[in-house]
Amino acid sequence: MKISQKVPLLSCLVLVVVLSACATGKNKTTGTVLKNSIKNDVEKTEGMERYLVDIEQYTTSGAVFHKKYYSLLLSIAGEIAETGSLSITRKSVGFYYDRRSGDRERLYLGIDIQSDIRHPGEYTAAALAILRNYLSDIIDTVMSNSGIFEEKDVVGLVIGWKWNGDGYRGEITVWIDENDMSGYINDKMTMNELIQKSAVTDASGKIIRLPL
Repeated sequence: MKISQKVPLLSCLVLVVVLSACATGKNKTTGTVLKNSIKNDVEKTEGMERYLVDIEQYTTSGAVFHKKYYSLLLSIAGEIAETGSLSITRKSVGFYYDRRSGDRERLYLGIDIQSDIRHPGEYTAAALAILRNYLSDIIDTVMSNSGIFEEKDVVGLVIGWKWNGDGYRGEITVWIDENDMSGYINDKMTMNELIQKSAVTDASGKIIRLPL
């Protein structure tokens, strides 16, 4: 995976609140709930800047989208960080292009993740187990921020994944088309079908086959 930056290697809650408090004070409870909600949203994204790509590192239009969707990127990072079993690599959440094709106009919302759980078994079996266990939640998170994928130049999601295996250090990158993610969340394809349609590469960038 290569970021649209000089060096290689998820929901924004925008609350538009119109409060019309009447003299009787009937909206006091509603106001309290909204204030608590806003407070929770802010707390969720506090400190998440450390996970976002440095904007000056972009060499493509990724910089434009990074600025436009900055709050969404913070929220995505916050929701993934809340899981506890996945660690986001610092400076990894941003917009990437596929260096295999070299097309800098087709960007992917990207993130690097470290699994904090040891995954037993051989390399491809462990990689498949990781995708089956965690990919669905990540897709739900990023697709709830669908505004990003309304951009014609943002065509999908890319995740760089690292984990500790039995005597080895595992690493894969999975490139997922936005249309396939949409098909999955709308129950038009299974997780196995989604994985099968996606490009999965090893640390050297070579496409690998998972034991589906």
